Amino acid sequence: MTLCRFHTHPHAAVLACAALSLGAWTGPASAASVKDNSACPDLSGHYRVAEFGEANGDALQALSSRMAGFLDSEVQFVRGVGQDWELFIKSGAMGRFPSSPSVTLRYGTDFACRDGSVELITPVRTSRKTEQGWFEGQSVVLLNRASPNGLRLAVRFSGGQRSTLFQYDSARLSLPIPGTGMRLNEAIRWPDISKPAPPRIDNTPPAPEAPVVAQTRQRLSASLLGPVMLTGLKPDPQGVRASLKATQSKQVAALEDRLRSASIGYRVLRQPLWSNNAHEFELLILPAASVAAWRPSLLWVEHELRRTRHPLAEHGPIQADPQGYRVTLTLSGSAQAQDVATRIHTLSGAFAEVQVQPPTEAMSASGARTAQLLLVMK
Repeated sequence: MTLCRFHTHPHAAVLACAALSLGAWTGPASAASVKDNSACPDLSGHYRVAEFGEANGDALQALSSRMAGFLDSEVQFVRGVGQDWELFIKSGAMGRFPSSPSVTLRYGTDFACRDGSVELITPVRTSRKTEQGWFEGQSVVLLNRASPNGLRLAVRFSGGQRSTLFQYDSARLSLPIPGTGMRLNEAIRWPDISKPAPPRIDNTPPAPEAPVVAQTRQRLSASLLGPVMLTGLKPDPQGVRASLKATQSKQVAALEDRLRSASIGYRVLRQPLWSNNAHEFELLILPAASVAAWRPSLLWVEHELRRTRHPLAEHGPIQADPQGYRVTLTLSGSAQAQDVATRIHTLSGAFAEVQVQPPTEAMSASGARTAQLLLVMK
């Protein structure tokens, strides 16, 4: 995987944002014409979709094959009319191959042949979350035979960070943040298969759960977990370690709210991290009689800052602090750091104080006004 950044002129970025913002309202723009510059590779084969994550999701979307995103899905590439490709998809372990193609990729319309690969012409609108923040843009997908076998799927992402000006339900108007451009090259592989792998049956009876684990499993009821999946419980000297995963960040924040309402004390052992198409995280569930200060995850704090957001301030990375959390703000227009702090403190009941840290304001390398807040937990 390679990562690189590019910087654009501020005025050019604003002009570019107008087209991108309108795209968010009216739909994706049509792809630019892509012409052949090499012979077309032979993609014929039967492949297992053995990957998960953002790159695999982009590839499935570009191939109009999202039904192959389930565990143990398979895809057959068969030559169609002329240089077209017909895709037959078995969705999941219990699925069956259809008698007619699930998807047809048409030469010159859906793909072209460039640099020895099949390049899908229409880019995919997508995003990436890195340590530097959230990047929005598009991905171009290229296909070729892998070595020594299988199908290689290369995903080329390009995009940047954006500042939201207005958002309501599904409508959003945003501007690109100058100097945040990023390109990311990723590659995954779908292995060859001749037939589905035989199911593995383990007849070994499970060991009985420790009493503290069984009690915790009862406390973490289905109604409390909601859409969040409990993937494991493990005893710990201070309680029980619970491994969890959620497909949406708001599900993590909502679970933490329910834990607090149910007076179930917990500590965040591993912050939510996007992996395998889900936010995976680990909590230490404290004994029922324990009393501990509430310290939610960084993802919960991020959602709370979005909920109480000042229209002229954009929050950046959030870091844990002995007193709570620290967050960097990017201010625009006439917004003052103290006004933003007052708004957060007033609208949120989670913070005892929201303090503006010295210096009150600073200038970033891109010329934007920034400030840092300390969110002191109750």
